[in-house]
Amino acid sequence: LFEMFNHERYMAVRPGIREVLERVMEGIDTSGLVCAILFGSQARGTAGDMSDIDLCFIWEEEGWDDGFQPSVRKLAYPYILVEPHCYTEDEFVKVPDLVALDAILHGISLHGHRFLLTARHGLEAVRKEVLLARLEGCKRLLGEAKSVLGEAREHFESIVEVGLAEIESVLHQGTTVPKSDVGRRGDL
Repeated sequence: LFEMFNHERYMAVRPGIREVLERVMEGIDTSGLVCAILFGSQARGTAGDMSDIDLCFIWEEEGWDDGFQPSVRKLAYPYILVEPHCYTEDEFVKVPDLVALDAILHGISLHGHRFLLTARHGLEAVRKEVLLARLEGCKRLLGEAKSVLGEAREHFESIVEVGLAEIESVLHQGTTVPKSDVGRRGDL
């Protein structure tokens, strides 16, 4: 059922985006690739004409090099706004960051369907750990902000503001903060 539902969601992605995804997946070496996931606005069906394509690649080990992300962007040409995020399997299944959390919550599997299904089954405990880790990071940055002045303090405070907005968004909407909102809250 998961694979059928995943396929239905994939078919709901705009045809031009699906064409880009097929080019990327056909053009990369999948040796050691555990899972590839489309996530973000393209997977949620909220993408606009200028929305990027967020891709998450999970490898058995560090199966990519410095040239992997540029090669993915080249394969996606002329659709330039492609954001490939790479993780080892260990990095992804430990307490994942908010990119990985978004991929687990809303992603469409392009390769390795069973891995994504397994990640979703373990999500409730993981989500709590992620949010608690992010909250601890915000507290730490607030402590650092107290010891500096001027632009440095504003920078720390803006990072904390974005972090708290991400936590609130995951708790209330089940998704991370859109990039447009992050830009309005402070440039990281």
